[in-house]
Amino acid sequence: MTAPVVVRIFHEFVGGDGHRRGKGLQLIAEGLTRDGIPCPSAYDAARNRHRSGVAWAGSAVRAILLAPRYTADRSGTGSTSRKNCSMSTTSP
Repeated sequence: MTAPVVVRIFHEFVGGDGHRRGKGLQLIAEGLTRDGIPCPSAYDAARNRHRSGVAWAGSAVRAILLAPRYTADRSGTGSTSRKNCSMSTTSP
């Protein structure tokens, strides 16, 4: 995953793109797909034979938003970032 894509996902989720409440997971996924940004499974097709690698899914966006490497949760438990982060799959 490239840094600009991760920054975009967080930016859109918290509403830094002009949306007052931020975008939902599915809306973010649709925008990434529409803009031609390869989804995570497209980067490693050998490990993801069961996935088409064509479109982003809300679950992939959620996984990035909850990943300790991106949320500064260095404890490895994920408890702080997951507890305070509402993950709606619909747009506000």
